[in-house]
Amino acid sequence: APDKFTVKTIRNAVTSPDEKYILFNAVGYLWEKRLPDHTVPYSIVSNPTRVTKGTDFEFEPSFSPDGKEIVYVTWSDEGSGAITKMNLFDKKMTKLSEEKGIFRTPRYSPDGKWIVYQKEEGNNQQGNAFCVNPGLYIMPASGGKPTLVIKDGSDPYFSKDGKRIFFQSNGDGKDENFALKSCDLNGKDVRTHFTSKYTNSFVPSPDNNWIAYRELFKVYIATMPQTGKTVDLSAKMES
Repeated sequence: APDKFTVKTIRNAVTSPDEKYILFNAVGYLWEKRLPDHTVPYSIVSNPTRVTKGTDFEFEPSFSPDGKEIVYVTWSDEGSGAITKMNLFDKKMTKLSEEKGIFRTPRYSPDGKWIVYQKEEGNNQQGNAFCVNPGLYIMPASGGKPTLVIKDGSDPYFSKDGKRIFFQSNGDGKDENFALKSCDLNGKDVRTHFTSKYTNSFVPSPDNNWIAYRELFKVYIATMPQTGKTVDLSAKMES
C-alpha cells in the first residue's frame, strides 16, 4: 500500500452556507476543499485538508445555518456510532449522542437550535447491539435528551419554517414506490409529497420551492408544489 495515492471516490459532499468550500468524506474521514473563486482570474485552489484529527470513521457532515459549526456521525467497531458537533473556528468537538447506536444524516433546523437524525436498525456489517428503538429523532443542537418523532423513514430534513420534517420512504418493493413524505415534530399529520418508481434520493431545496432527485444515476430538478396533492416524479415529466 503506497503512502500516497489519488482518491477516486468521495461521498457526502456538502457546500458551506457562504458557498466558498465543500466538505466531503474520503478514505473514512472528513475533508475540506476550497471552491474556485470565479471573480478572481486564475485563482489558486488548494488541495483538500482534513477537518478533524479524530480516529473514528467520519461521515455525512452538515453545516449549521450560520456556517460556524458542523454536525456529523462517527463509527468505530469498539465504541459503536455517535453524533458529533465541531466548531469550525476553534476545532472544539462535542459528542452530542448519549447512547450508542448506528446514526445517520444529522441536519440542523433553520434556526440552528435543533438537529434531526436517523437511528438505524442493526445490520450484518455493524452488528445489532444498541440498535433498539430505530426511527427519526430530534435533539437540541447543544446536546440533551433525544425525542423519537416517527419510527419509519430515512434521510430527514427540516422544512424551511422548522415545523415539519421531510423524510424518505423506501416503499416495500411491490405495491409501494419510493416516496418523499413529511410529518410534524410530533410524528403526526403525515403527508406524501412525491412518489417515484425509480427515484432513490430526494433533496428539497432550503426554501422548499424545488426538489432535486436522483433517478437511475442521473440527477433532475423540478418544482415543489405545496398543494397537498401527491406528485409522481420521473425523468419524463415535463416540469
